[in-house]
Amino acid sequence: MRIINPFAFSSGSVNLGSRDFASASSQYFSRSSSATVETGDVDFWVSCWFKADSASANMTMIGKWAGTPGREYLLRWNIAFTGFVDWFVRNAGDTANFNVTAGSSLSTGTWYHTFAYHDASANQIGVALDGGSFSTTSLSGGVNVAGEDFQVGAADSSGFFDGKLLNVAFGKPPSTPTWADLRDALYNSGNALYWEDISGANRTAWGLTSGNGVWYPLNETSAGDDAIDNVAGLTLTDVNTVGVSADVP
Repeated sequence: MRIINPFAFSSGSVNLGSRDFASASSQYFSRSSSATVETGDVDFWVSCWFKADSASANMTMIGKWAGTPGREYLLRWNIAFTGFVDWFVRNAGDTANFNVTAGSSLSTGTWYHTFAYHDASANQIGVALDGGSFSTTSLSGGVNVAGEDFQVGAADSSGFFDGKLLNVAFGKPPSTPTWADLRDALYNSGNALYWEDISGANRTAWGLTSGNGVWYPLNETSAGDDAIDNVAGLTLTDVNTVGVSADVP
């Protein structure tokens, strides 16, 4: 079931809208960890659109990350050097963090798309911004599997995002994709790609299937609504009344 944001507008068959997070009110979405969003030595990816209203601290878009031993993966806005995207994973031995960055001098009030991955065969992680080149680093042995909650707009109930988030997704493909092709498909030349736009074949190939992925369009009806997952109904619980917005890329 997909809930439509009544304050949004329609483009073709897709109703558009985003969720509006206020960091001062500690707003975010959360659900307990499950096999669907846990990783290990497997291929997986995360993706979202984001637009910061302010940037006075590091802010999380997607996180399964807490104090050790609760670290798995983290995608955030880093305020250093006037802003870039950080992609963190914890190694399988739970002894070290590995990270890569994308972009520089990010601006508040601007929509961006980011895509990050872990490639189990290549022993590599990578991140890109707005369909640009990947920044990569090596990581062998896979990613730590942690029982930390899966959160959107926060990690370990902190590092709150301030602004809009849209089309938050996670997938574990059945076979290694060409990461640049998947990045480009999701970025869609700067036009947000919606669940209704993705063919059944691509949903399967990208790991957007029950037990392997989630897709949160974040276009719910009203402030305080839980976030609906289009893949298998793995609802995220609203914390502190996340707002709604008609603002989209």
